[in-house]
Amino acid sequence: MRKYFFLGLWMSVAVVAVEAESRLEFSTQAASVYESALSLRLDEARLQLQAMRNSEGDNAMQHLLANYIDILHIYATDDPALYERLKQQKDARIKAIKRADKSSPYYRYAQAEIRLQWALVHLKFDNWWTALNDAGKAFELLEDNQKLHPDFIANRKSLGLLRTIAGVVPDNYKWSVKVLKGIKGTTEEGARDIQAVLDYARTGDFIFEEETRMMYALLLLQIGGDYDRAWRLLEGGSTDYSRNAFGCMVKSEIAIRSGRAEAAVQLLAHRPSGTAYPAFPYLDYLEGTALLYSGKSAGVQSAFERFLSSYKGKYYRKDAYRKLAWHALLEGHTSRAEQYYEQCLEYGSNDHETDAQAQREAAASYRPHIGLLRARLLFDGGFYKKADAELAGIDKRTLTQEEYRIELPYRRGRVAEALGMHHNAAKHYRKAIEIGSDAPYYYACKSALQLALLYEDQGKLAKAKSYFNKCLTIKPEEYKSSLHGQAKSGLQRLR
Repeated sequence: MRKYFFLGLWMSVAVVAVEAESRLEFSTQAASVYESALSLRLDEARLQLQAMRNSEGDNAMQHLLANYIDILHIYATDDPALYERLKQQKDARIKAIKRADKSSPYYRYAQAEIRLQWALVHLKFDNWWTALNDAGKAFELLEDNQKLHPDFIANRKSLGLLRTIAGVVPDNYKWSVKVLKGIKGTTEEGARDIQAVLDYARTGDFIFEEETRMMYALLLLQIGGDYDRAWRLLEGGSTDYSRNAFGCMVKSEIAIRSGRAEAAVQLLAHRPSGTAYPAFPYLDYLEGTALLYSGKSAGVQSAFERFLSSYKGKYYRKDAYRKLAWHALLEGHTSRAEQYYEQCLEYGSNDHETDAQAQREAAASYRPHIGLLRARLLFDGGFYKKADAELAGIDKRTLTQEEYRIELPYRRGRVAEALGMHHNAAKHYRKAIEIGSDAPYYYACKSALQLALLYEDQGKLAKAKSYFNKCLTIKPEEYKSSLHGQAKSGLQRLR
């Protein structure tokens, strides 16, 4: 009898345990956990999550929030050991959510979010098959949820993200997307979804507004190259970047990529710090880059050295050594620059396009032309008139390498375009295409892309289409994937 009594007691407890996770609600406590996690105050988020579990044990939203904490911890550290350990939690969390209220709009959405978040992290660690599998399942869940709950606006946030990414999947992965549930969409469809979410957020209370802004801004940066629009998108938000480390990273990167190096220096000078936040070495990399682009010699070396000493990932190491070499060259320390180039060859991975270019530069038999290098950094920092003056002062007799001779018209085109001299910019871009299309450097391919974007802005769509296609015919050894991705996005817009 005692055996059956305890068996019955165990079964009743098991039933209660299963039924305890019956609701999916983004409660006030859940919102607090989410906001702390998104700010990368991860220890605070963990404590809040535990308090939520104690008082809202029947709320299965805790599993999505726990996933946010893990994903953001991995993003901050790029630690492969942490990734391997935490990825084991995904399936258990999805199973727990499957025991929750199936009628809730969060039922499929929360499962999809967990899969989508892990898909993005799997990509970061080059696990393409697993990433595409999770992304395909996430898309299927979100499409089903859209049919069941068409007014659930959060759904469009994630659908928009997936549709945008699907629109520019590299050709060699297209077959995988078709196999894995057929993620359908274009960058334009994705943009419409996300814009609808942001329009809704202007008039309604939407907990995911700042996350949507940050993720869409990064997509504009990586896929469309629309740096100014990405910047305006974040300027229109309400994020406190002195307390939100993830937001600080996103906005600083966009500032650097959009010619606002001084703004990035200020953002990073007031970045969140202290024991409340996990180590975030990538912010040191961004700080070194922002200082270099701003012409501020002090602090460049120490920022990159902090990054290199604490970073556990494999990306950006080679580029950090290259930028240290640039800094040394500009300071006149050629022997020190060579030491950095040697370290660039020895350490890190060349899987990322930026690192691959750093590797090629370090392996070359010649070093950057100082005048072109200085102009490049001035341009990247947003100091266009100074960059123009630097280029105008270059003695063409010093252009002793083929790369220098192709780079000069490209740099002049970029600067002329930034200064609003579009006719001159087009002339320089065409020159770079003419002399550089068969060379391994990216200047001709990028010039074709910039010409296409210029003509698109002017409403000359036939010319724009022609140069987007021209971009796709040029096969540089550097940045080909990202440049071709932007050209494909442009052709989609012009359909």
